[in-house]
Amino acid sequence: MPNVMLVVSAEMRNIALLQPQASSDDTTINYFFQTSGQEIHVDIFGLEYRNVIDGEEVTITNLEAKFVPRG
Repeated sequence: MPNVMLVVSAEMRNIALLQPQASSDDTTINYFFQTSGQEIHVDIFGLEYRNVIDGEEVTITNLEAKFVPRG
């Protein structure tokens, strides 16, 4: 099996917190975005999330994931 890692990137606006879902030691790569106490779970295949939360426009765009060689 090749030694690869998953790289996820996105452009974010008005995101207050980005952390693993369970804890900082979570190895399942289950991230969520949090704004003003509200969790946002983003589907990687959606490529875009736009919403107004507590009067702030929250955007997550250009979301992409790819496997790259580890090393």
